[in-house]
Amino acid sequence: MSAHRSLFTVCILLCMAVVVSGCRSDTDPSASPPSAATPNTDPTAASTPATSSIFPLLIAVKDLEQLAWGSVAVLHGRVTAVESIAEHPLAADEPPGADGIFTDYRVEVIALYRGQPATSVTVRQMGGTVGNHTVINQAAVDMAVGDEAVFFLLPDLQSDAWMFLFGGPQGYWKHIDGQAVPADDRFGPLPMHTLTAALAQYLRGDPPADMPQGVSAGSLVTLADAPLGEDLPLTAPWGALPQPTPTLVPTPVIDPAYWDVTWRAVSIDGVPLAADEVVSFSLFNGGKAACNSYGATVTLGPGSTFHAELGAQTAMACTPDALMLIETRFLSALAGATTFELAADGSELILRSSTNREVRFKR
Repeated sequence: MSAHRSLFTVCILLCMAVVVSGCRSDTDPSASPPSAATPNTDPTAASTPATSSIFPLLIAVKDLEQLAWGSVAVLHGRVTAVESIAEHPLAADEPPGADGIFTDYRVEVIALYRGQPATSVTVRQMGGTVGNHTVINQAAVDMAVGDEAVFFLLPDLQSDAWMFLFGGPQGYWKHIDGQAVPADDRFGPLPMHTLTAALAQYLRGDPPADMPQGVSAGSLVTLADAPLGEDLPLTAPWGALPQPTPTLVPTPVIDPAYWDVTWRAVSIDGVPLAADEVVSFSLFNGGKAACNSYGATVTLGPGSTFHAELGAQTAMACTPDALMLIETRFLSALAGATTFELAADGSELILRSSTNREVRFKR
């Protein structure tokens, strides 16, 4: 798999420079080596164990959309081999440190969602055990042979032979009983079909306007540099989920073009929304509910009747807490709406319930 080295060079350089320069070593002879690493025997290693810890500084993404657009490869894979290596021979009297010891994980590609086609890749993490030298990476993800996960990957600027997890734990979502469970606990678990549908929604739409703080806009990986994978759902956003075709009816007359409009909520139950409180809705495929994305199947009927059946949703927690409250209010109002009103010029959509709840949208 060829590495992308043009538009997001600054991102990778910063990621790697921060990881390396931001590490410190603390000698701890009692520390045990990482459980996921398979030690190699180095005949030049000291007979006395030498152990250190490193604390890499990692750039944080705020959501799954940034993670998808900042990765040069996104894939579902299975770990088939684990090996710790030293980039240079370790002298018997050499103190342990961050440089030179890595753990490589050979990953069989099960499904490719983004990136160049490949049957397997090597994912590298700093740290590991070689002979009597151990470097413990405090931000490393624990991986073992047989583990399956969705990997979000960045290339090494110096070699095509391996790649790194984007943001360390942020880039590893372990596959457990049909769920994608992220190693970074800032994200919540998602059903695998919801995760792939969300990736399709993000990668088949417009790229995000912002990327992680401190990283240049070049860290956004274009589709020209990392194309959509053959296993990414091919349909419209959320198309990987069961989505019955919306029913158009002659009364009232609704131009079919309005099904593709993304409406932005301006108020819920008469309370205006601020500019950073983004709630969107499409008659065809749902939208964003302040924090999480959601799917919806909409049916319009005679006499301006309206019904929305909510579908799959992402499960991230957002701050401030007010966003989660807005999300709860909106989704309950949407699910309870029974009628709609469309302005004559098509600039405004209003959904109302039988209990006088109301959501107003603008184009």
